[in-house]
Amino acid sequence: MAIKHLVMFSGGACSYMAAKRVIERHGKEGVVLLFADTLIEDPTLYEFLDASAEKLGVQLVKISDGRTPFQVFEDVRFLGNSRIDPCSNLLKREILNKWRKENCDIETCVTHFGLDFNEPHRLKRVRERHAPWKVEAYMTEKPVVTKEMMLDEIKQDGLVPCDLYNHGFAHANCGGGCIKSGIAQFAKLYQTYPDRFAVWEEAEEKMRDMLEKDVSILRKMKNGKHDRYTLKQLRESLENNYQLTFDEQCDWGGCGCAVD
Repeated sequence: MAIKHLVMFSGGACSYMAAKRVIERHGKEGVVLLFADTLIEDPTLYEFLDASAEKLGVQLVKISDGRTPFQVFEDVRFLGNSRIDPCSNLLKREILNKWRKENCDIETCVTHFGLDFNEPHRLKRVRERHAPWKVEAYMTEKPVVTKEMMLDEIKQDGLVPCDLYNHGFAHANCGGGCIKSGIAQFAKLYQTYPDRFAVWEEAEEKMRDMLEKDVSILRKMKNGKHDRYTLKQLRESLENNYQLTFDEQCDWGGCGCAVD
């Protein structure tokens, strides 16, 4: 089957809706959903991937580098953060682009991303970086659909979205954690999935010991400047009933590892 429309499929709400719009506009023939696995995803995301592909009636392809983000940090000897993300590059962008190059025709295949109506600026950057491949993001176009509307439609389609959404996470990637996450998201991870938070904390402490440097995933405003703030420090603060400041409550960070 010649691939006409390749949907970069994360298992999140927007990538599902993007795939649905692709099919509504072009039909199912030649549509493929491509998922790059970081190996630390929420179990319900894997369930949603299979169920949504079956619902849409198109092929789902799963690929993996074979490493977790934590293994990547050790291999490149660098702890990722919101500014530099080696795991995103190696576990998402590189293998997605490699698979596309090996399986798609640049003259006839369109690559689709799950960007929403708030992200037309990101679409511009994506098109520049993926040129000369043709890129579209139909969810940036009208009719405008909010995240809540997307989740409602997914449920109306008889599907169960990744459980992270039910707990208030902004995205469904990496089991609720992400090196691009802010204090608010890691606080949510600690409160909702303390075992997963512990894995991230342990990985961060391991990198600090390996590199013998004061590095951290998070940053915290202190004395008018952003200072390093480890997950251990965050956990200890939360254990002592620390209440996040307004700025910290809004500090969710941003995901988009297959895009930016």
